[in-house]
Amino acid sequence: MLEKKAFERECISVHIGQAGVQMGNACWELYCLEHGIQPDGTIPTDKVKEQHDSSFGTFFSDTGSGKYVPRAVFIDLEPTVIDEIRTGKYRSLFHPEQLISGKEDAANNYARGHYTIGKEIIDSVVDRTRKMADQCSGLQGFLVFHSFGGGTGSGFTSLLMERLSLDYGKKSKLEFSLLLNLNDDSYLADFLKVSSEARQLFHIFNSWISLGLHAEKEAERER
Repeated sequence: MLEKKAFERECISVHIGQAGVQMGNACWELYCLEHGIQPDGTIPTDKVKEQHDSSFGTFFSDTGSGKYVPRAVFIDLEPTVIDEIRTGKYRSLFHPEQLISGKEDAANNYARGHYTIGKEIIDSVVDRTRKMADQCSGLQGFLVFHSFGGGTGSGFTSLLMERLSLDYGKKSKLEFSLLLNLNDDSYLADFLKVSSEARQLFHIFNSWISLGLHAEKEAERER
């Protein structure tokens, strides 16, 4: 077992909607590879003594039984994408309560994600996040992964951040967001969703890191 430190600097990752969940899949697979963690959350006995990475506790919590669990919660209003985690290679890495899904998607509608369907699961999401925060000795803030497009990525993200800002107002919130495709026929609708969410989140997030979806296509077009 790794030696525990008296004070950690933990971050909780929040993956919202299809884009956020898929980014989370890639991120946690990479984190596990970097820290020598197996898909079931364990570290081979011959590797434990070699593990002296001070950043380890930032992203993983020690269960005390030789297993390490990501400080993360995955949320989607419909179950398809999260079910891929539940049945995938890293299904044993996450606690079942970290994977939260509804039964009906937001149909690319900001209002459904924020005002109607999103409210059906918001309490369970906030409760799970609070339990995770209570396990931290030095919570630094939240890393939020989502897309500005889609009803869950836009509407539910702003709903959740409104709730978290009340409980953790002084904690940092760093957003990793996928932006819309400017060449898509639904550009206007997506632009309106982005505008609505930006107004909601302007006073909540400390920083935005925008990830373009179509940079590769643009590069090809310029050749």
